[in-house]
Amino acid sequence: MAPRDFCPRAVVVGFVSDVLLTKLFLLGLLVVLIDPGSGSQSLIERIQPEALERFCTAWGIFFTGVGGFIAGRLQPRVSLGSGLLVGVLSLAASVLFFDWNLQSGSPDCFYAGVFLTLPAAVLGSRLSRCC
Repeated sequence: MAPRDFCPRAVVVGFVSDVLLTKLFLLGLLVVLIDPGSGSQSLIERIQPEALERFCTAWGIFFTGVGGFIAGRLQPRVSLGSGLLVGVLSLAASVLFFDWNLQSGSPDCFYAGVFLTLPAAVLGSRLSRCC
């Protein structure tokens, strides 16, 4: 990767896309879980917390892949490097700014997030080259 080929804008846009999509998804999920609808009990009272955490972890990893895809589309000559940087930034932001650690949730979700975030971002950037 030559220095003239790298553009940090693509990485920043991919990372911000990941964070915004994840937060918007959580906001929408929160509305669905809290609103009782026509029933007397909201969905959050009936769902298992472990299942909800796994569901949110899976979608968070998916949105990191989308961020890698966006970075790869914006910077096709070095798409894999851009996707990898999106994954590194997303993982670092999750741990540093969003208080995501072993004590804040189940260990299986934490390890899945740690070990699948970078591959998801790289896969997204790889898919941007062929789609």
